[in-house]
Amino acid sequence: MRILIYTIFIFGFSFKVFAENCERNCDASIYKNPEAFEVRHSINILNKDLNKLEALHSVTASKEIRKNLYLGQSLYSSVLGDVGGLFIGGFELSKRYQINAEQNFELGMFLGGGGGAALVPGDGMMEKYYLNFNQELKNGYVGSIGFSYLNISGSDVSSGTLNFGVANTQNYAAMLGHGKETSSSGRFLVSAKPIIKQFWPESSLKRNGTPLSKMSLVGIEAVFASSPYALTESFVQTTGAIEGDGEGYADIQFGFRQHLSKSSLNAFWEMSTGFGGGGDVDTGGGLLGSFGIGARFPIFNANKIELGIQKTVSFDGELNVISPFLRTAMIFNKGKKAYHTKRKWQLSFGATKQLANNKFRKTGVAQNTSVSLIENSVDLFVNDKVYLIGNAQTVISGKAGGYAVGLLGLGYTQPINNLFSYSFEMYLGAAGGGGINTVGGMSKAGRLEVDYNLKDDLSLSAGIGRLSSLNNKNGFNSTTLNIGFKTKFTTSH
Repeated sequence: MRILIYTIFIFGFSFKVFAENCERNCDASIYKNPEAFEVRHSINILNKDLNKLEALHSVTASKEIRKNLYLGQSLYSSVLGDVGGLFIGGFELSKRYQINAEQNFELGMFLGGGGGAALVPGDGMMEKYYLNFNQELKNGYVGSIGFSYLNISGSDVSSGTLNFGVANTQNYAAMLGHGKETSSSGRFLVSAKPIIKQFWPESSLKRNGTPLSKMSLVGIEAVFASSPYALTESFVQTTGAIEGDGEGYADIQFGFRQHLSKSSLNAFWEMSTGFGGGGDVDTGGGLLGSFGIGARFPIFNANKIELGIQKTVSFDGELNVISPFLRTAMIFNKGKKAYHTKRKWQLSFGATKQLANNKFRKTGVAQNTSVSLIENSVDLFVNDKVYLIGNAQTVISGKAGGYAVGLLGLGYTQPINNLFSYSFEMYLGAAGGGGINTVGGMSKAGRLEVDYNLKDDLSLSAGIGRLSSLNNKNGFNSTTLNIGFKTKFTTSH
């Protein structure tokens, strides 16, 4: 039944009501340079003699907010050390000091939270301080080497690290605010794809040595390309368990997809690599690889549905599964000229407090304190008042290391006056880990928020709501309090 509910929910993303856009003839447009973002992948090697965790992979998306000052968001995940499923997300701030035109050194810090793989029985907050030397390479790439100190509260992880990274800065067709500005260049977002899939194990074992049973997962994928006519595209995909075995499992993968044609009906193949684990699923250090094939079919309003099958394995663990999938693709440029379609978005970031009740923790878990989480949301506006939501939360305190939440939802906002507005949001999604009683993972939520406009594209927000297991008679049912910031931006497609 829960799978049916979620299938109906993700199909809703493909109806015309969820495809609001503005073409250039809607009003006069002002051309603006695309925004530049740096994406860095790094390997952080710990002292394996002192830590069960041997190495972390991190991916950071950052923007230069002032001269040589960078602010961004990062996701850290285990890659070596038999703790697959460790995920920590948060914020990164760094300052760069030029040595010459091709070299600089960088001082920075990261603050975030998460956990997983039974590595973090405590709070899950991670702090990291680092010094990197950066060298410009060819074709816009930058290599880095450095040292850092990181500590994860509530765990035994406290270590110096040796860091290696590679970064690339690309222009994306995006602008701050919801004004008339548009871009005529830059890499752009092709589509957003809600996903539902299953894991059919083939001789897979859990960490306790028992066989892994069938799992159901949901998630979201973002697809990027250099033009709407390209046959190749890159994607970032994340999913979490909602039913069956593996409650608390989650993964993130980065991949490449090749379409055989640009016709409405076409076949494709894809390959990806990434990191996953949790829910006692044995992924070893967490490094995953997938290869899949599928077909795309047209549905409502020039959007698409994709059906296919993947093979997913862990490189040094016991996960070995066949994974059939269903994706609905909300296409942002429906056959128009490149950059002739605009979409309005909102990025939210802040903190959430979940208040514990008597069913908040699983039976046998001694702790029953409330938990605090770092929260991020990306909202896509349907019109001036209605928007779609993708929400992610990772724990930073409350003795629930590894607890995380991922939700999809629908929101409505209404101005009160020039300074204040309110919004109401509803969600479905997955939650699990950290001993929280999510009863399989499938969860529902709602909240009411009040926003104070600091300026045209930035507001301060506070809210109250509920988050509970879809089967709330047996699972957690928590009041939530949240505070944070919201910033508006527009993309061209």
